[in-house]
Amino acid sequence: MAILGRSILQSANLPNDVPKMADTEARKQSVALKTFYGTADGNRVRESIRGKLTGKAILERRKTKSWPIVRLLTSGSTTAETAHELKMTERKSRSAGSTVQYRATLQGLALGKPFICDQGEVLTYGSSLTFARKICGFHRRAFVESLGLPAWLILHAPAAPQLVDPYIARTFLTWRNEVIRALLHKTRGAGGARSKFVRADAVLKTFFPRLAELNTALLATFQAIKTELAAHAEWEAEEVCEFVCLGGEREHESFEKPQSGKQQTWRRTERFLWQVEPSLPRAIERLRAGNNVGTVVRQLIGSQWDASEQTVQNAMKPNRETVSSEDLHSLILEYVDAAAMKDQADALRHELEKTRALVPKPRAPTRFGPAPKPEKRKDYRIRTRLAELRPIFREALEKKENAYHERA
Repeated sequence: MAILGRSILQSANLPNDVPKMADTEARKQSVALKTFYGTADGNRVRESIRGKLTGKAILERRKTKSWPIVRLLTSGSTTAETAHELKMTERKSRSAGSTVQYRATLQGLALGKPFICDQGEVLTYGSSLTFARKICGFHRRAFVESLGLPAWLILHAPAAPQLVDPYIARTFLTWRNEVIRALLHKTRGAGGARSKFVRADAVLKTFFPRLAELNTALLATFQAIKTELAAHAEWEAEEVCEFVCLGGEREHESFEKPQSGKQQTWRRTERFLWQVEPSLPRAIERLRAGNNVGTVVRQLIGSQWDASEQTVQNAMKPNRETVSSEDLHSLILEYVDAAAMKDQADALRHELEKTRALVPKPRAPTRFGPAPKPEKRKDYRIRTRLAELRPIFREALEKKENAYHERA
């Protein structure tokens, strides 16, 4: 074997010390690459490689951006409604990158059921409806009547972390935001006495005890957004949201691996943006003007309820007291109109039914492909049955003719 190896080296004019030759060539190439990357062409190659590694090249090849999909999914639309709205295919097909289901999986939003995100987290019965009912001091039936919903919808709603139906979730968010706006601007006690005030920051602290976690996540992402805005003067709200979705996609890919001690900052930001999208252009202008990132983030959070930046900052203090359930219950009964809430709930229901009526319902697939239409399926069965009976009829006719000829 050794003689054969030496003969191959001699025939190929290779030196005997092949590892040493490989190290020498690697050093030469390393020096050449460093010299090349110092030129203008090398900078273009470096930017191209960086774009491929960070995923920007993938985003440029996609026909539909990620933000329209994330906006519809996090605001309660189903995959079928999202596909119909964006004119995309719902299920994973030959071109998987252009399907809603595949893109939702990349963003970590393929939960199997429609859902709504609130304050950067998926809305569930335990964390939203049950929690709100308890802090407001309502019994179940009275809480349902205050929302303006039929009693049979959530009268027996589970306290477990199960996804809330989009219709119930939208009605609840509308009711809660109206309650908070009323209490922030009409913060008197139950009897209307001037000596008994309810602080606006205490109201926010009561409804959102984990507001500081959302603020921490937004601070990290908006600091990166401010850096990107300085490098891209042409960016608007759509580009900023797309940048956040790219960060959420990369963060979800990293969180598929077992890691601990990390917060999902980008994913929480992308699930929160649909609630403050109207106020996002103003926040971008403030960031470009050089305002403090923390101030801009608190103003963005407070824009949901017309709250000031100082009110949001005070609500995140750990020693801030909350409003008791008795006072909150009496304030809601005094300042919130139950009839108006019922009208808003009915309007939301009609809007949702109208949207779902426009989406074509998919037929159940069969073993050999998509299910045919009922009339075609019936014709197919009839033709199959006739094909089976034709030999039997032919045999019976031949027997009858043979018997006739024998008698003749």
